[in-house]
Amino acid sequence: MGQADQAGQYTICYNGGAVFENKGPRLISFTGMDGDLVEEIFKRGQELGLGMHIYTEDQVYGYQLTQEEIDFCQGRADFAALPGGDLTALRASGARFAKILYVDTDFPRLKKLRKDLADFEKVSEMSFSSFHPTATWNSTRPR
Repeated sequence: MGQADQAGQYTICYNGGAVFENKGPRLISFTGMDGDLVEEIFKRGQELGLGMHIYTEDQVYGYQLTQEEIDFCQGRADFAALPGGDLTALRASGARFAKILYVDTDFPRLKKLRKDLADFEKVSEMSFSSFHPTATWNSTRPR
């Protein structure tokens, strides 16, 4: 598209949670998620045995991802190891969370979780992708 590293051209990321000017790139706007909410969503994902992507403003962390998932995301996301296997170190460092994504190749099962996770939709936006079987939460449009 010819937009890479161009001044006056912008990229919207993280389901609207961040806007970057392509030159640099330079972060223009960031709407982060509440750390306690991210922690709750993360713990629920652990209980459900799901792989997860945890997006901060400058890094993507992977949790229990299959090789298939890592391969699928190659060139889209470079996953860092989640320090300590939980969010403690990230939260202590002051990381700002953009979104958290559950991964499950059984898309019908993933969609059935919506009812079980309805409490999260009261305070965050939830979306699904069947192209790449995921459920994503972000706080860009709290209800």
